[in-house]
Order: sequence, then C-alpha cells, then structure tokens
Amino acid sequence: MSGVSPASLDWGIKRTFIEYVSGLDDGEITAAEPATVCGLGRFSFPAQPGSQLDPKTGFGVLKFSGTAHARGHFGMMSVTITDPWIEIGLDGAALTIPDPDRDPASGKRIALATLTLETEDGSNIWVDIASTLAVEAIGVFNRQYESGSAMDPVTVVYAQR
Repeated sequence: MSGVSPASLDWGIKRTFIEYVSGLDDGEITAAEPATVCGLGRFSFPAQPGSQLDPKTGFGVLKFSGTAHARGHFGMMSVTITDPWIEIGLDGAALTIPDPDRDPASGKRIALATLTLETEDGSNIWVDIASTLAVEAIGVFNRQYESGSAMDPVTVVYAQR
C-alpha cells in the first residue's frame, strides 16, 4: 500500500437534518478542532496521519480528524460525528466513525454512510460522492432515518505520496 496525505473531507451530513437543528430555538451546529463548519452546515475534516491507499486496487483507508456536533431539544437530541474515515475494500466504500456505543479506546468503528465511488483512475479529487445511511448507524440519528436514506454528498481531496 502507498501512503497518502488526505487534505480534507467535506460533508454536510444530511442537509434537512442540519436545517431542522439550526431552526430550533436551542439548536446548535458546532465543530471541534481540527474540524470546522464551512458554511451552510457543511463540515470540513482535515487529514489524520496513517492513511493508506493501494494504487493498484484502490483499496485502503483515508483518515480524517475532528468532530461535528448537532444538538437541540435541550440536549434530548444530540448527534456527534468524530474522526471520520473512508474505508474502501472488496465490499465497497463506507464513511466510518468510532462506534458511539463503545469505549473509544476499543478502536471499534461502524459504517455511518455507504459511499458510491465513481472516480477516474489516478484522480485525487472525489467530488459529490453519493452517500446513504448505513444500517449500523440508524441509532446515531435516534432512528429518525431508515437505512439507505440519502445523506449529503461527500467531497474528498488527497495527495498521493
């Protein structure tokens, strides 16, 4: 596998969800460093060391850092997405996060979104990758969305080393 230096992952998560939370009297959309909120409820997650991508197969992991948080209903609704990775293998591609039901030290991750990668060979910019909610992640959104629900498109820029 070849090392890669991902520059950023930009994602709006789910526009209707972000708009709903933003419209609440106590709604908060925030990011914790090194992630940032970059307009219209999109989040930008910068590179995290350790990304690997096989140039022949396209399989591997692109790692990103930071936290996106949406909170409302006086804390009764809280969605946190931390350190997203894009994992690509024989079964396809997924945006994964640490399993929110386990100790972060466990290293266990779940698929948050299934990605439809349609990229040109050798491209290091993936724009508007289609994403859908993964079955493992319906609890992240308090079961308000079904598995397969459309999420916002994902954009990734990385540099091959």
